[in-house]
Amino acid sequence: MVLVLVQYLGARFSLAAPDRVLSWTAEDTGPAGLATHRYLNTPFMNGHVAWDSEYYLSIALAGYHDPAMRAIPPDFSWKTRIMRSQREQPSWISVNHAFFPGYPLLIRIVKLPLTFLGVKETAAATLAGVLISLGGALAGMVALYRIGRDIIDRNAGLRASFYLLVAPASMFLAMVYTEGLFLGLSFSALMFARERCFVPAGILAFAATLTKAAGALLLLPLFLYWYRSEGRKALFGGKKRAYWDFIFVLAPALAYALFNLLMGRPFHFVESVYFSRNLLDLAGTLAAWKGALGLMITSPQSLAYYMVEMACLATGIISVIWMFRHDKVLALYSGAILFFSLTSGVAQGMHRYVLALPSFFLLPAALGRHSWFDRAWVMVNLPFMVMLMTTFVADQWAG
Repeated sequence: MVLVLVQYLGARFSLAAPDRVLSWTAEDTGPAGLATHRYLNTPFMNGHVAWDSEYYLSIALAGYHDPAMRAIPPDFSWKTRIMRSQREQPSWISVNHAFFPGYPLLIRIVKLPLTFLGVKETAAATLAGVLISLGGALAGMVALYRIGRDIIDRNAGLRASFYLLVAPASMFLAMVYTEGLFLGLSFSALMFARERCFVPAGILAFAATLTKAAGALLLLPLFLYWYRSEGRKALFGGKKRAYWDFIFVLAPALAYALFNLLMGRPFHFVESVYFSRNLLDLAGTLAAWKGALGLMITSPQSLAYYMVEMACLATGIISVIWMFRHDKVLALYSGAILFFSLTSGVAQGMHRYVLALPSFFLLPAALGRHSWFDRAWVMVNLPFMVMLMTTFVADQWAG
């Protein structure tokens, strides 16, 4: 249904550009803003690519040092805004380095049979990215169902997986974005860890960490579930399986350490100076939200956008508090995801980041036993999901 809706929206609606919803979006939207983004201009499934899709396709097709991608000098700042293509300045740092390799690597693998069938490279990569996102979303739904079933009941599990599909930012699950894959990997890792199957949990957590930096936080629930299963006693008791379990519990840390060893320096540099994101940047976060408040006061368009972000953020916080009564480990993990996302130094994308919180879906799933709440939740969420999808398809800011 989403695939059809994306095509319909692209054919039926044309939003006025540029998009001034944030302080910087005007210069990157509209025909002039898109002209330099070659991977966002191909006609095939164009409604499924925008913004960060460019980087995933670039890495999948040409690697981190794609000659056509933008590169920045070691002294880059937004005051000077000096950028060149990697072809022009091969010694500069490609902005591709801000993105983890897991999703682009899968795109490269999945597109191979498509290219053998005669599909052009960029089109094959786009289709592969959408298929991976949809497959990951499906896996995430199954895992969320099983978690909800075990914590609450079977019907709540079904509602949680359905609510995943109607959340405002759920449209990213059908785009060339990492959300679908990350949710499939991380929720499945949590599911297996809760069931004391630490080897598959560790493998999935390792892959999730190579997909998004937030995957490293899976170390927390994996370790706590292992510890609560008396894994420590089994480990010191000399049981062979306990050693394997413990090694796989550490998989998220090993994955992040490996990434940091091989690509950490350019990753942190581009994240910090180009995307203005830093770990636990409390001062930057406060300044960013202060700027966001100013936009909300002066621009109805910005106010409408941030109302969705703040509603999702508030729901996420309430869901974490509720989760402590039902599964403290999932509550700690959801809280950690929320905290690190919120303190990254920017005030945007919160409605997308809360998708990684299991509690964000389990709380309404529990309340959904009341038919009036179930209907109201869907009716409130679905219009905003369609609205965000429309802006994304129109190459305007959706978060």
